[in-house]
Amino acid sequence: MPQEKSERPDILSRNAGNGFSLEDERRTCSWPSVLSEWFLKNARKLPWRENTDPYRVLVAELMLQQTRIETVIPYYLQFMKDYPTAKALAEAPMEEVLKHWEGLGYYSRARNLKKAASLINEANEAGKYPLSAGFPDTWEAIKGLPGVGEYTASAVGAISFSLPAPAVDGNVMRVVSRLYGLWGDVLDPKNRKAVTGLLEAVFPKQTPGAFVQGLMELGELICLPKSPKCQACPIQEACLAFEKGWTEALPVRIPKQKRTTRKMAVVLLRRQDGALLIAKREESGVLGGLWELPNVPLQEGWESALEEKYGIRVTVLDKIKDAKHVFTHMTWMMEVWRAETPDGAASSGMEEGQSAAPGEDSQRIRFASKGELEEEIMLPTAFKKLLPDD
Repeated sequence: MPQEKSERPDILSRNAGNGFSLEDERRTCSWPSVLSEWFLKNARKLPWRENTDPYRVLVAELMLQQTRIETVIPYYLQFMKDYPTAKALAEAPMEEVLKHWEGLGYYSRARNLKKAASLINEANEAGKYPLSAGFPDTWEAIKGLPGVGEYTASAVGAISFSLPAPAVDGNVMRVVSRLYGLWGDVLDPKNRKAVTGLLEAVFPKQTPGAFVQGLMELGELICLPKSPKCQACPIQEACLAFEKGWTEALPVRIPKQKRTTRKMAVVLLRRQDGALLIAKREESGVLGGLWELPNVPLQEGWESALEEKYGIRVTVLDKIKDAKHVFTHMTWMMEVWRAETPDGAASSGMEEGQSAAPGEDSQRIRFASKGELEEEIMLPTAFKKLLPDD
């Protein structure tokens, strides 16, 4: 049983130097092997754990970024069915890949994954990876793939190639902060670097994949942000936070950025046959390069701004509803309006898919049928949830 909650050590004294105090050396002895053994006996059966193929692991790790496991599973299964190899993904049209990703959000992940697959495929055709499962097999080379950061490179490296590379994300920061009683801000990059160094020092080279996945599993199932299941924890005896009664106080998180709010007017402009007007967003920024419903900042005279931005003559009819969509660092507050053009079509002389009026904000626009939006065109959830039911 843990002791009664004791006073935490002075924050400043615990955060001198690199941000963490690693004074309790006895905790570095056996817990990594205990955790690895626990994972090997109790690991959940997940589709990406069927084998350690690096391409499969990479797809899973990118899908799992900022997305819950239960959400990812059906997407992963379909994705691997249609793109079982890096070559298959490299040869697929980008619009088709984005359609497969529809609903997962953070669409830059899909773009980067396809770019990575193309690089891997090109390298394989050149015979660059003859002895490494058709995939880069060093940490540096894995991290050099588009969209792959330190965490993903470490996860793929440890699981697929037994590299001694700790994969440190929010779950792992929480586990280690409690295990060692660390009071540094887990959102501070220098503290994440310190935890990475700590894990490198105790990394079990015999079971790298089990250790990395064991930390992930522990953070997802047992060492929860609130009400951790300490009685079920395989490394409870090594946990300083459990011993001192600090589990609810740790980890320390000091948010650096408040979520901003953007107010927008979004227009549903239908052609006589029911097709909706959509536009391609600029490549940079939120949802870069994806399709959208026509929209402009909600301010006086927004109707004219809409015409100027998209090059269409538009008559706004009536407001349909208010809607909200929350991103990680931004919230969109949207007024959704029904509109039409004077002749029931796009501006005079403009054909489907042709560029809008010239200007800095001009985008490619087209009409899309209900069938196209359901089967072919990837419309981000922020806009797709605004579509009419009929």
